[in-house]
Amino acid sequence: IKITFNEAREENKILQARVQKLTAQVKELTLAKCTLEAEVEMYRNESMCTQMSDMNVNKSKSTSSSHTTTNSDSNSTSSLVSDFVQSGNGVYSNTLAVTLPNIHDNNANPLCVCLHPTNDALLATGGANGSFKIISWGTALSPSPNAVQMTLDRCLTLSSGGATGSACRAAPIICVDFCESLPLVSFGCMDGSVHLIYYKVGNSSFGSSNGVCRDVTNDFQLVSSRNNGSNNDNTSTNTKSISSTLQHSKYIKCLAWSSSDSTSSTSFSSSSSSPSPILVTASADGMVRVLRITLANTDFSTNTSTSTTMDMDMMDDNMDIAVNVNNNNNYTQGNEVIINGTIQILHTLHLPNPVEALCFVPSSSSLSSSSSSSTTTTMTICLHEQNTPHLSFYSFYNDNNNNNNDGSSQTQQQQQQLTVTHHSLNEKVTGTSGYESHVSFTVMHMTLSPSKQYLSLATSASRNIIYKLSSISSKGGIVRNLYGHENDGYSQPRTAWSKNGMYVYGNTQTDGCICVWDVASGRIVERLEGHDRGGSVRDMGGSCGGGSDVLVSVSYDKTVRIWLWE
Repeated sequence: IKITFNEAREENKILQARVQKLTAQVKELTLAKCTLEAEVEMYRNESMCTQMSDMNVNKSKSTSSSHTTTNSDSNSTSSLVSDFVQSGNGVYSNTLAVTLPNIHDNNANPLCVCLHPTNDALLATGGANGSFKIISWGTALSPSPNAVQMTLDRCLTLSSGGATGSACRAAPIICVDFCESLPLVSFGCMDGSVHLIYYKVGNSSFGSSNGVCRDVTNDFQLVSSRNNGSNNDNTSTNTKSISSTLQHSKYIKCLAWSSSDSTSSTSFSSSSSSPSPILVTASADGMVRVLRITLANTDFSTNTSTSTTMDMDMMDDNMDIAVNVNNNNNYTQGNEVIINGTIQILHTLHLPNPVEALCFVPSSSSLSSSSSSSTTTTMTICLHEQNTPHLSFYSFYNDNNNNNNDGSSQTQQQQQQLTVTHHSLNEKVTGTSGYESHVSFTVMHMTLSPSKQYLSLATSASRNIIYKLSSISSKGGIVRNLYGHENDGYSQPRTAWSKNGMYVYGNTQTDGCICVWDVASGRIVERLEGHDRGGSVRDMGGSCGGGSDVLVSVSYDKTVRIWLWE
């Protein structure tokens, strides 16, 4: 028996060595595969350029109208080549400044994170145990040895009672996004539910957060789209809770709020003077909902007439847009927030495939050829479905011709039109029939650049794509392909932009590092080491509108980490 045990140990050592050798070979083959794919794509581009040159020579003998078309295509192609010619200036988030450990209760993994679009010092994160927190992380930069713990103690945690507390939701939170114009943040869960959270951050000088974080989804009134959201006698109100009305049949894949410049200022405007941002949600069953949120007023049972900004070095002047600070030290956990607002379901789309990623793009982007002077673009949503080789741009229009044939006025719902434009992500090369419809990857995540001219697409094929949005004067398309990392369909590919738009951050499934690409050269200039190697980065977000260059990331090492430029 002893001899048998010894033999088994030796055999186990041999097998472990063989496994390590095979693992190294797999990594080498994977890298070789990525290199070959890059070379194939380069050859295709060269072939396409050669063929376009031949076509231009042949068409030069044609009529003047064909000359016009050829020159237009040539100018469009040149515009793509001229994008990102100059290398980055070296300014990007390269230094780990803050680490917030065990951010969610019961040692749960954080699954999503985002920064406020106008205030870099405010972040929101959701956990696998249903925990949701809003954190003013700037206090963690204090030289005090207890700065991190004080930051964690003062963060806002969603509770079932509507005030700050420690209770958690049951369903894991998959995605989260801040509203730019209202003190609201929304998140989507594994059970298909969508939640609207009202928040008010407390004064950091107090011993507690002294703030509010409450699920106010059911406080809103559901109104019919037939009456443009006006609250009158003809308004169709909900007969069941808002949360059940907004419930998706499958888990939420992604959601996004509109920014101030992604929707028309005159479109979807309600009778209220309050901003009416658009929230779009998508689930694994292919359902996409477009919602208009109107927050008429917010009142507290305690006196909140005195407000101030938070005393933190990382705060900028934009803090007052979405966050106020209550100076009243008599606020207690039992106080209720009174919400008076409406939710209007503008559109419900039923797509044949799950939507993996979406975002709002400027309304002038990806205009349909069918648009005319009689229509006005209200908003454009870019999304990607599984098992499709293209990006889909859903543009919503308002018909400016407001009268029917009999002179009667049309309702807003009747005026609205929807056009869909598909932009292929496959290069068109003559002689490769059927290649345009080939699906070789899925876009798992997309983010709009700070200039709002490009999209960063994180795919399931160890490839990140920089895509230029089209407009009336320019032709859209792929301008860069970023390689050097590993991500497949079973991972969570994520990307984020640097504030100057010259660099793109991305995760990799093999370890906990964050890759930084110089977009111009397409090369990795640095790998940010901070997360544990055993815990890959699950989500990240970059600052686009705040005062600093900030990157936030969450990982399966159960930490939230904030990176700054130094």
